[in-house]
Amino acid sequence: MPERPQVRLYERAKINAKARTKKVRDSSLSFAEQHFPFAAFLAFIGVITLSFLISSLFIHGEDGVSKITLMEDVHVGEDKFMATLSRLLNVPVEQGEPVSDYQNGDEFLPRLIESINNSQKSVTMMTYIWEEGAFSDAVVEALGNALDRNVQVLIAQDGFGGEMFKGNEEYLKNKGAKIEVYHPVSFSSIGRINERNHRRAIVVDGEHGFIGGMAISDEWLGNGVDEREEFIDFRDSMFEVRGAMAQSLQSAFSDTWYQITGTIISGEAFYGSSSYRPTSADTHPFIHVVSTPVGDSQPIQQTIALSILSAQKNIYITNPYFLPDNSLLNALIKKADEGVDISILVPGKLTDANIIRYASRDSISKLVNRGVKVYEFNPAFLHIKTIVVDGSWVIVGSANLDNRSRLINAENIMGITDSNLAARLEAIFKEDVKSSTEITKDVIASWGFFSKLLTSTSLLIEKQL
Repeated sequence: MPERPQVRLYERAKINAKARTKKVRDSSLSFAEQHFPFAAFLAFIGVITLSFLISSLFIHGEDGVSKITLMEDVHVGEDKFMATLSRLLNVPVEQGEPVSDYQNGDEFLPRLIESINNSQKSVTMMTYIWEEGAFSDAVVEALGNALDRNVQVLIAQDGFGGEMFKGNEEYLKNKGAKIEVYHPVSFSSIGRINERNHRRAIVVDGEHGFIGGMAISDEWLGNGVDEREEFIDFRDSMFEVRGAMAQSLQSAFSDTWYQITGTIISGEAFYGSSSYRPTSADTHPFIHVVSTPVGDSQPIQQTIALSILSAQKNIYITNPYFLPDNSLLNALIKKADEGVDISILVPGKLTDANIIRYASRDSISKLVNRGVKVYEFNPAFLHIKTIVVDGSWVIVGSANLDNRSRLINAENIMGITDSNLAARLEAIFKEDVKSSTEITKDVIASWGFFSKLLTSTSLLIEKQL
């Protein structure tokens, strides 16, 4: 395993840090006692400045239109649907090979390690979170072995989401890996700290890759059901894409890499052969949406809204942060009123953001009252991000159904017309529902005053979530 010389210095570093902190605190108190009026004035100026800074960084305007309509009906499964979405987003419709799904870390991590171990030319990795632990150690070891085989390794991390342990980073860099950070957290970049790279894109040899909701953290280990004392277990999915899908997925990484470094990724090592032909006759139309919201441009929002409005039979939504704006909420209500069977799966008590759970209850109440079925998953923190429409159209990727994914984060999703994949995800949804509690009208009526107060309070800061 990679060496970590810094770990041996950890205890001494803590002692030194405490000593420095005490010295600074003592000298600060002495200064304040001698110069209280000046210190009070500086504190006042600091509060005013911080207030303006927070306002400029985190407070957003209106989300845009409150209602989305279609000039002419289109339906999922029709060529007209794909053509409409393609032209709306200015993104081509391509043909992709069948997609494999991996449920939880028990399935995904072994496949990821196998993929890295079999790499011959390149590995590019981008996840929102990278934290120290067994998951990271396994990935770092595989990447180190790949570097020993002269495989090119490029890693993009998000400054806010989390960076790998410095010992691992130095270990990989010493072997030749290139590791960069999107918007590092520092005083000089504080104006961009709210802009985060939430994309998931792992591509090997430009030939196959992984997209979904997982990241590099021990919270994603396990089977997504059993509780562990040290972590809230995550229930999540990843999807392996091949051929044209993998080449398209690389664009999500390449765009981020260019923003960080100014380097344009090129060559067959990263994009696969330019003369690529599908290895399977069973191909499926897909659209890959790489989103960095600018102004009122919201491609993630448009994709989801068109998918909802084009449903005729059923919609299955699984998402960890269910905070639809008025336009998506109205679209769901419209389809429910038309008789479309809509089911939504969200986290229960095991969540990393209870404030979002309470804020979402406002929308959930309105939907349940219109006949939408909503369930809370109980055994673990539900982190899956999928939408399945009419048994043929599937959306997978990094995006949540909240303001941050719509308006701020860099995200990437894939929309795929594939009845086999849709059937698998419907089956997974129904299996997860067995371990969930339905939010019925009676459940909503039982929510007490304190719960309703939390919902109202959470809604006031919903746009920051």
